[in-house]
Amino acid sequence: MMMKWILILSFLILGSLADLGQSAVVAANEEPSIRDGLTEDENEKNIINVLTRKLGDGESRGEEFCRSVLDSGSEIINLQNVRLSDIVILKKCFNQIKNKCRKSRRRPRKKSKRHPRREPKCGYRILGSGSSNIEEDTFFTPVIYKQRRGIRPRGKPTTIWLSDAPETPYTKVTGAEDFSIASMTRIKVAVHKNRRKRQLGEEKSSPLGNFLSMAFTKIGKSGKTAKEEDKNRKPATKWISLFIINAQLDTKDAKVAQNQAGILLEYMRNQEINQEGNSIILSINTNKAFEQDINKMIQDEGLLNVKETSRVSPTKSVEGFDTTMWIRDLESIVYAYTRKNNADSLLSSILFQ
Repeated sequence: MMMKWILILSFLILGSLADLGQSAVVAANEEPSIRDGLTEDENEKNIINVLTRKLGDGESRGEEFCRSVLDSGSEIINLQNVRLSDIVILKKCFNQIKNKCRKSRRRPRKKSKRHPRREPKCGYRILGSGSSNIEEDTFFTPVIYKQRRGIRPRGKPTTIWLSDAPETPYTKVTGAEDFSIASMTRIKVAVHKNRRKRQLGEEKSSPLGNFLSMAFTKIGKSGKTAKEEDKNRKPATKWISLFIINAQLDTKDAKVAQNQAGILLEYMRNQEINQEGNSIILSINTNKAFEQDINKMIQDEGLLNVKETSRVSPTKSVEGFDTTMWIRDLESIVYAYTRKNNADSLLSSILFQ
């Protein structure tokens, strides 16, 4: 009888060891996660996913296209080479999500004079104007962001034409064959701070101790414990200003693209966008054959390439691509890159501090 139990236990132990070995192999083959690039003091709630994608000419642009954008789980989406028909499809798809979101949420409280009823904010918001007034040749570089708690719009969205007169619609730079535009907007993003953990050796306060400490606090004496200081502290949340910019440069002439990049960077300086205290996410699409000089111009302005500064690199090798993402006063944690049907897609997880 004893031998029987020993055999059963040995089989169970061997089975558990095999499962552990298999899980270790699976973990080794998995793509790097966001947590791999975070420290103990950094809050995962401050991660926001940003998708930059250039639509290809041979790409399917139906509901599957909209679903593929949504499946990325991104709060900010910058698209290039977008036609007017694509905008219509996106709005239709986003409206369906908005209706589902409203039904799933709790009903707001009854309307009153002090607290009027407000519709819950759901879905996505599309910002940006078309490049020309001809429907067949109109392209968009929209900035899309998710309407949720922790993201607040600020100011009016702006579309500039990358020409000698950026604020004049339907203008081109000298030597350009097509219109090139940049869309930008400003939002406020909530940054959550981790509450201080009680150190080892700090005693837990009793109900009587809590009462006495509150009483001492009211009469001007300091009797609060470490636990109560954390509990009674103001919400550990601050709001930062974030500028989102999405630009499409010329893909046929290197000098024209460099001139357009200079116009965009000069506009950012004149509007005091690229300055200390402002966080920036800049997505740019151009021809990879002559993007080296453009990248240097952007680096000289103090912006960082998401791919080159990422804390965690993907396990798969990444070749050169047309779309690049740049940040300022932010941290790049991990990124993923895909290329299909002549379309680039760059998904990056950005940390706010």
